[in-house]
Amino acid sequence: RCPCFFLLPTRAYCFLRQEPIGNQQYSIAKLTPAKYVEEIALARTFTLKSAVDGAKKSGLIKGGNLDNAIVYDDEKGRVLNTDGLRYADEAVRHKLLDMVGDVYLRVPLPFHCLRMQSTRGGHRLNIQAADEMRTRIGQE
Repeated sequence: RCPCFFLLPTRAYCFLRQEPIGNQQYSIAKLTPAKYVEEIALARTFTLKSAVDGAKKSGLIKGGNLDNAIVYDDEKGRVLNTDGLRYADEAVRHKLLDMVGDVYLRVPLPFHCLRMQSTRGGHRLNIQAADEMRTRIGQE
C-alpha cells in the first residue's frame, strides 16, 4: 500500500511566469519513470544574461555553459543558445524537474504516490513542501 494516503495519484503541474520567458505551464497526467526521462530529464536549467554577467564578475559559474543551461537575453527577449531550446517550454519543464528531484531526495516515494503542483516555485519552496510531506507520513 502506498504510504502517501493524503496524496492523489500522480499528476505533476508547474506554472512559470518570468520575463523574458513569458508564461509557461506544463502538466503530466500520469508521471512515470519513462515519462520523466522522455519529457522532463533533458530540460536544462535557465537564467538571464544579466544574472550571468553579474555572476561572472563575482567569480561564480564555474561549470555553466550553453550546453547545460539556457540563457535568455533579458534586453532582446530571446534565447542566446545557438542550438535553441530542446522543448518550446523547456524552462517550465526544468522547474518540474527541480520539483520532482527536490521532493524525491527528501521523501523517496514511488512515482505513483505523488501529486505535485507548483506556481512560480523554487528549490526553497519545494524543500518546504517535501518536509511537510515527510512530517505527515512520519518519516522524520
